[in-house]
Amino acid sequence: MKEELKSEKKRKIINKFLHKIMQENPSYYYSPTTDIARAIHDKIKSEVNRLSIDDQILVKSLTTRQIEIILSIK
Repeated sequence: MKEELKSEKKRKIINKFLHKIMQENPSYYYSPTTDIARAIHDKIKSEVNRLSIDDQILVKSLTTRQIEIILSIK
């Protein structure tokens, strides 16, 4: 898979988890990116088995800092 496709796929997965945590706790809207990235990282770790194998490979090694960077890129 090309790097551009991998990056786009990671961004989509991160956004999916972002929407999940925002639904569960709307106060994250006002939280710093570091807190949101940490919550997404925790959510990924707890729900990684619900992802497809390809998606698991893409996101299971992401760090909180990498998630922050993905969130900050528009």
